[in-house]
Amino acid sequence: LDLSTANPKDVRVLVAGCTGYIGRFVTKELIKRGYNVVAFSREKAGINGAKSMEDVKKDFPGADVRFGDVTDLESLKANGFTDKVDVVV
Repeated sequence: LDLSTANPKDVRVLVAGCTGYIGRFVTKELIKRGYNVVAFSREKAGINGAKSMEDVKKDFPGADVRFGDVTDLESLKANGFTDKVDVVV
């Protein structure tokens, strides 16, 4: 896949830490630009785990929101990378 010429809807982007300070802006911008976004978050996200899974899903309409632990390889395999991903942020 040539990312320089690909249609954004054909590019699958996984954003790890989608609820973080930078991650949330990156995720929303990618969705706005039409990318196929996988928003990856902890089950208890945000400051001190204040956001529930439902809260996170509501924050990113248009994204495939998934939950897991980026520090656990098995969690990444089972939850984040179940489908082919073209770009990881």
